[in-house]
Amino acid sequence: MDKPRLAWAITGSGHYIEECLDFLLTQDNVDLYLSLAGEEVLLMYGISLDDIRKKMPVYRDKTASAPPVGHFYKGYYHTFVMAPTTSNTVAKCVLGIADSLVTNLYSQAGKCKVPSIVYPLRHSAGNGNHCAGRKSHGLSAQNRPGRHRQITRFRIHHRR
Repeated sequence: MDKPRLAWAITGSGHYIEECLDFLLTQDNVDLYLSLAGEEVLLMYGISLDDIRKKMPVYRDKTASAPPVGHFYKGYYHTFVMAPTTSNTVAKCVLGIADSLVTNLYSQAGKCKVPSIVYPLRHSAGNGNHCAGRKSHGLSAQNRPGRHRQITRFRIHHRR
């Protein structure tokens, strides 16, 4: 390994998946990790894993343990990104639950002091994307009249 890489994980959120992938595919030295639901969402949006594999390595959540997390201990990654991220995955990360490939990656990144960037969706009651009128508390892509959607990143700091 010449220089540390970027680890990027996709969970089961379809919101802004295409925008995240468009950005991701412009990056070099990236490894992509997919949760089971993330893989399903890519298929629902007609995105081929074979096309992504031409650009970067793809790791899938197919084992009971998560062997690729060992890369963090070897200094293989400079940053870990989860985008887009479901509220379920965010909740697990906040509570310290590491029961999938993606939540294990987040946990190990924290243990190895690798910065993590998490892009959760925020639904607001005023735009039709809401659950029983309650707002979630992440940052999201913002829609502004006459402008393209702008992705805002939210950083979760690891406890020490």
